[in-house]
Amino acid sequence: MNSHVHDVAIAADRGTAALDTDNQLLLQELRARGLRAEPVVWDDPNFDPATARIVLIRATFDYTARREEFLAWADRAATRTTLLNPPSLLRWNAHKAYLLELERRGVSIIPTEFVARGAAASFDAIVRGREWSEVVLKPAVSAGGRDTYRVRSDETARGQQHLDELVARGDVMVQPFLDKILSDGELSLVYFDGAFSHAARRRAPPGDFRALHRRGGPVAAEVPATAALLFAHHVLEVVPEPTLYARVDLLTDADGQFRLGELELIEPILFFQHSPAGLANAAQAIQARLDRLRDAT
Repeated sequence: MNSHVHDVAIAADRGTAALDTDNQLLLQELRARGLRAEPVVWDDPNFDPATARIVLIRATFDYTARREEFLAWADRAATRTTLLNPPSLLRWNAHKAYLLELERRGVSIIPTEFVARGAAASFDAIVRGREWSEVVLKPAVSAGGRDTYRVRSDETARGQQHLDELVARGDVMVQPFLDKILSDGELSLVYFDGAFSHAARRRAPPGDFRALHRRGGPVAAEVPATAALLFAHHVLEVVPEPTLYARVDLLTDADGQFRLGELELIEPILFFQHSPAGLANAAQAIQARLDRLRDAT
């Protein structure tokens, strides 16, 4: 007898238990296809992952403040159900040092200086050594643009203050600020089971430099150029293992070349309201995983 209560449990945090628009659309699409789909709170002690055939990590936005707790839960959950994306990918993607690994595998990233937690680092030494005129400082474990600062190289005292505050709490990234983000924003390419689905252009809201949809930044569907598709395809080719879903965020440098901003494998917005076809692609990919699980039993 099948003991599963859900075909798909969409894992969220307590603050997003009602799900955001993106995931509400996915929930409705899965149900319209006859699947038993429900949102669950990942750290709810009453939720047993074994009651779902698939637990889909989609809205666990609090993981950055509870990374080890979340990853330990993911490891346990994966022994009782199929967790997607899998815990090994979640761990790899939860710290932005993965960017350096992708760079070693031939992916062009934004030049990045990592500063370890507790290090006595000099803001002035970093920007002078790299010859950067303006930089962005942010935690290496972060999401949603939290604790992200844009600082000119001559703002030494301000830059050092932000660096010291961030380093006291965790590892830190320092990157040159790419001016084109103000005009071009970021191009996000969405993939399911390694196949391109759809893309969206994200721009910063007024008065901000971060292209953040959740902070009111405008988003528009876009058909990506071949060069962007080739770049993103290469990124996914060198990821350690296959992904159910992935979002590849591209920025443009001063020379007009693509740079990987981030590869989102944990809780990215997938812009379903801008792409009905993308929503169908997501549901089809999930259905295909369920079919494979059924065939394997």
